[in-house]
Amino acid sequence: MAISEKISELVAEKQQRDRAIEARAILQDARAKIQEAGTHLQEIADSGSFDTIDSEIKAALIKGWNIVQNADDGFKDADVEELLDWRP
Repeated sequence: MAISEKISELVAEKQQRDRAIEARAILQDARAKIQEAGTHLQEIADSGSFDTIDSEIKAALIKGWNIVQNADDGFKDADVEELLDWRP
């Protein structure tokens, strides 16, 4: 294998590693935003703000909140947590 081919392979591998690190950062950001959203939604619910709104609106808000809770639970998968919490 020629040196130029080896260099091309190294460059391609580096690009793949860089994209994997970028994907990890995007997932870390998504997890943080989902956790923040869950916290704020819980605060709103605890304040009683959902108690006096129209039942259809309340149902839609609760469906959305459930999506946030399910996403948060998904980030608690052991492999995902290990990936996102890894520090050098």
